[in-house]
This record gives sequence, C-alpha cells and structure tokens, in this order.
Amino acid sequence: MPTVTQTRAANRKQYENRKRLGLCRGCGVSNRKPRPGRALCTKCSNRKLGRYYRYREQMLSHQQKYIRRMRLATLDAYGGPVCKCCGDKNEEFLTIDHIDGRGAEHRRTIKRGGHSFYLWLKQNGFPKGFRVLCMNCNFSLGMRGYCPHKGGRHDVRKVRGR
Repeated sequence: MPTVTQTRAANRKQYENRKRLGLCRGCGVSNRKPRPGRALCTKCSNRKLGRYYRYREQMLSHQQKYIRRMRLATLDAYGGPVCKCCGDKNEEFLTIDHIDGRGAEHRRTIKRGGHSFYLWLKQNGFPKGFRVLCMNCNFSLGMRGYCPHKGGRHDVRKVRGR
C-alpha cells in the first residue's frame, strides 16, 4: 500500500503529464479538452463546483478554525495574547508588530499579508524582530511615531522640537 507522500507524488506526476498534453487535469479524457486558460473540462469543473457548494459551510468552518489556531500559536510564540505596550488582553484587538517599523515594506517583500503572514512567521520559526501589540498601539506607533499609552503626544512634540 503506497504512503501518502508516494500517492501525492504520483498525483502530481499525473497532473503534469495531463497538463503537458493539454488534457483535462481531472479526467484526462482527450475528447473533452479544457478551454484555453483552464485546467478542467466543463464536466469536471461542474462536478468540482457542485462539491464546493455542497460542503461550503463545512470547509469555511474548518478554515476559520485553522486560521484562529495558527494566529493564537503566533501570538503565543511572541509572548502570549497580551499587548506589550498597554497590556490589553482582548484577542480580537491584538496583532503582530514589526519592531523596526518596516512592516509594509517587509510584507511587500515576502508578498504576504493577513493570515498568510502568520503562516510565514510559523514556517520561518517565529523570527525575532516582532512583538504583540493591540491595534491602537500599533497604528499610533506606525502613523504618529508614539503610543498614547506611553506619555502621549506632548512628550513627542518636545522630542521632535515642535
């Protein structure tokens, strides 16, 4: 009996062969070639769509649970679900902050955002340079350069010479 890895390799090889020959990736029947730019013939495409709509709610539920587990694991890896600045523990408000302040640039570089960014962190062993902040602290630090929980705008104006 083949292992899961062997089965996946065989399926990948079959897919590549059908793709090379211009056949439907699903059934491989030569008289039902997919339209240009498509991988499946009309019959296989309709079957796949029917399956999707039949199990849509179940698939979305599993996906949401997976994303939440991955997000919580990421928050735990960076010190737990608590804002490093204000101590807020409300999970819905917490996010990952780039300590050096180059978050947008970094996300463009790795071409990831949202839950796929959490997956990138996990795949890279939760690298240093990140911390848990609430959205208010993260937004204020990113847009204004200070956090209102740490002295507010008056202190920053003195530092910047305003």
